[in-house]
Amino acid sequence: MLAPQLGRYGIAGALTALIGIGAVLLLSGPIGVPIQPAILASYPLVLAVHFSLQRWFVFAHGESDGYALEGGAQVKRYLMTVAAQYCYVAACTALLMSAIGLRDRIAYLAAVLSGTALVFAVMRSRIFHAA
Repeated sequence: MLAPQLGRYGIAGALTALIGIGAVLLLSGPIGVPIQPAILASYPLVLAVHFSLQRWFVFAHGESDGYALEGGAQVKRYLMTVAAQYCYVAACTALLMSAIGLRDRIAYLAAVLSGTALVFAVMRSRIFHAA
Protein backbone atom coordinates (compact mmCIF):
# COMPACT_ATOMS: atom_id res chain seq x y z
CA MET A 1 0.00 0.00 0.00
CA LEU A 2 2.94 2.35 0.61
CA ALA A 3 4.35 2.24 -2.94
CA PRO A 4 1.04 3.11 -4.65
CA GLN A 5 0.51 5.96 -2.17
CA LEU A 6 3.99 7.31 -2.88
CA GLY A 7 3.28 7.20 -6.60
CA ARG A 8 -0.04 8.99 -6.17
CA TYR A 9 1.68 11.51 -3.85
CA GLY A 10 4.16 12.32 -6.62
CA ILE A 11 1.37 12.70 -9.19
CA ALA A 12 -0.65 14.91 -6.84
CA GLY A 13 2.41 17.06 -6.12
CA ALA A 14 3.18 17.50 -9.82
CA LEU A 15 -0.43 18.36 -10.62
CA THR A 16 -0.61 20.82 -7.74
CA ALA A 17 2.62 22.47 -8.88
CA LEU A 18 1.34 22.82 -12.44
CA ILE A 19 -1.92 24.36 -11.27
CA GLY A 20 -0.10 26.72 -8.91
CA ILE A 21 2.42 27.80 -11.52
CA GLY A 22 -0.35 28.18 -14.10
CA ALA A 23 -2.43 30.35 -11.77
CA VAL A 24 0.53 32.60 -10.93
CA LEU A 25 1.51 32.96 -14.60
CA LEU A 26 -2.08 33.67 -15.63
CA LEU A 27 -2.52 36.31 -12.95
CA SER A 28 0.88 37.91 -13.49
CA GLY A 29 0.78 37.66 -17.29
CA PRO A 30 -2.46 38.33 -19.16
CA ILE A 31 -4.33 39.64 -16.11
CA GLY A 32 -1.45 41.94 -15.13
CA VAL A 33 -1.23 41.34 -11.38
CA PRO A 34 2.31 41.90 -9.99
CA ILE A 35 4.08 38.61 -9.27
CA GLN A 36 4.11 38.75 -5.43
CA PRO A 37 0.36 39.43 -5.12
CA ALA A 38 -0.24 36.79 -7.83
CA ILE A 39 1.63 34.20 -5.73
CA LEU A 40 -0.36 35.19 -2.65
CA ALA A 41 -3.67 35.13 -4.53
CA SER A 42 -2.99 31.68 -5.98
CA TYR A 43 -2.00 30.12 -2.67
CA PRO A 44 -5.55 29.33 -1.44
CA LEU A 45 -6.25 27.57 -4.75
CA VAL A 46 -3.03 25.56 -4.43
CA LEU A 47 -3.87 24.53 -0.86
CA ALA A 48 -7.43 23.54 -1.83
CA VAL A 49 -6.23 21.47 -4.78
CA HIS A 50 -3.45 19.85 -2.76
CA PHE A 51 -5.71 19.00 0.19
CA SER A 52 -8.38 17.59 -2.12
CA LEU A 53 -5.91 15.41 -4.00
CA GLN A 54 -4.43 14.11 -0.76
CA ARG A 55 -7.84 13.27 0.69
CA TRP A 56 -9.57 11.79 -2.33
CA PHE A 57 -6.70 10.45 -4.43
CA VAL A 58 -3.49 9.79 -2.49
CA PHE A 59 -4.87 8.55 0.81
CA ALA A 60 -8.39 7.54 -0.26
CA HIS A 61 -9.87 4.73 1.78
CA GLY A 62 -12.60 2.34 0.75
CA GLU A 63 -16.16 3.03 1.79
CA SER A 64 -15.97 0.42 4.55
CA ASP A 65 -12.81 1.81 6.16
CA GLY A 66 -13.29 5.56 6.14
CA TYR A 67 -11.03 8.06 7.84
CA ALA A 68 -10.23 8.21 11.52
CA LEU A 69 -10.76 11.99 11.47
CA GLU A 70 -13.71 14.01 10.21
CA GLY A 71 -13.12 16.48 7.37
CA GLY A 72 -12.87 19.54 9.64
CA ALA A 73 -10.23 17.92 11.80
CA GLN A 74 -8.33 16.92 8.67
CA VAL A 75 -8.39 20.51 7.40
CA LYS A 76 -7.12 21.82 10.74
CA ARG A 77 -4.26 19.32 10.91
CA TYR A 78 -3.47 19.84 7.22
CA LEU A 79 -3.15 23.62 7.64
CA MET A 80 -0.97 23.16 10.72
CA THR A 81 1.21 20.73 8.77
CA VAL A 82 1.70 23.00 5.76
CA ALA A 83 2.50 25.93 8.06
CA ALA A 84 5.06 23.78 9.85
CA GLN A 85 6.46 22.65 6.50
CA TYR A 86 6.95 26.27 5.45
CA CYS A 87 8.82 27.03 8.68
CA TYR A 88 10.87 23.84 8.34
CA VAL A 89 11.92 24.64 4.77
CA ALA A 90 12.86 28.23 5.65
CA ALA A 91 14.83 27.21 8.76
CA CYS A 92 16.47 24.19 7.15
CA THR A 93 17.54 26.24 4.13
CA ALA A 94 19.15 28.87 6.36
CA LEU A 95 20.81 26.22 8.54
CA LEU A 96 22.24 24.29 5.59
CA MET A 97 23.62 27.50 4.12
CA SER A 98 25.25 28.74 7.32
CA ALA A 99 26.30 25.49 9.00
CA ILE A 100 27.80 23.65 6.05
CA GLY A 101 28.03 26.35 3.43
CA LEU A 102 25.64 24.97 0.84
CA ARG A 103 24.60 27.35 -1.91
CA ASP A 104 21.13 28.80 -1.44
CA ARG A 105 19.36 26.83 -4.18
CA ILE A 106 20.98 23.54 -3.21
CA ALA A 107 20.08 24.11 0.45
CA TYR A 108 16.52 24.98 -0.55
CA LEU A 109 16.13 21.85 -2.69
CA ALA A 110 17.47 19.65 0.11
CA ALA A 111 15.03 21.26 2.55
CA VAL A 112 12.08 20.86 0.19
CA LEU A 113 12.85 17.22 -0.54
CA SER A 114 13.27 16.27 3.10
CA GLY A 115 10.25 18.35 4.08
CA THR A 116 8.15 16.64 1.43
CA ALA A 117 9.07 13.24 2.83
CA LEU A 118 8.19 14.35 6.35
CA VAL A 119 4.84 15.77 5.24
CA PHE A 120 3.99 12.51 3.47
CA ALA A 121 4.63 10.62 6.70
CA VAL A 122 2.52 13.05 8.74
CA MET A 123 -0.35 13.00 6.27
CA ARG A 124 -0.29 9.21 6.09
CA SER A 125 -0.18 8.67 9.85
CA ARG A 126 -1.87 11.72 11.41
CA ILE A 127 -4.27 13.33 8.93
CA PHE A 128 -5.64 10.94 6.30
CA HIS A 129 -5.28 7.64 8.17
CA ALA A 130 -7.96 4.99 8.20
CA ALA A 131 -10.34 4.47 11.07
